[in-house]
Amino acid sequence: MDSLTFNHVNIIVSDREKTLSGKITRTLTGFSFQPDSLLENAMTYTVTITSGVKNGPGISLGQDYVWSFKTFDPTLDVAPLTIQNPVEVFYNPSSDEITVTCVLDNPSLVNAGIYSIVGLKQLDVENSMKEERVHQFTIHTENLLNGLYVLKIDLGDKCYTKKLVIKR
Repeated sequence: MDSLTFNHVNIIVSDREKTLSGKITRTLTGFSFQPDSLLENAMTYTVTITSGVKNGPGISLGQDYVWSFKTFDPTLDVAPLTIQNPVEVFYNPSSDEITVTCVLDNPSLVNAGIYSIVGLKQLDVENSMKEERVHQFTIHTENLLNGLYVLKIDLGDKCYTKKLVIKR
């Protein structure tokens, strides 16, 4: 995309009454908008990307692209989030590193390690107290030989295991 066309004329964020001011920044996958002031709760906003936005060779978007989103209303009673799978691992198989994402529903000790398939610890990964939220950490696997391993993660009083494949 032509970053010169990523501007307030071609990218418009508005509520029902006015256009919002803010900073538009080009990202690897598109753009981001940082409003100058906080968005209102329970408000529907509309984003319009006009046909003035151009790609690298200078070809305009065929037509305006419009979508809406609504901000959260904190006054609503929201049921607690039920986490189906609190541990995810990407990229698996891996050659040099993997990223682990874990979701904690309360402050917990996070203890993680990589084990061979016969149960021998190959790598200490994480051992720290974490607060309630989504956490992500990277494990460098370049010193592990090709093969099958087990990632064991203790999140407080719960234990999770994930199969890891190291392949170069």
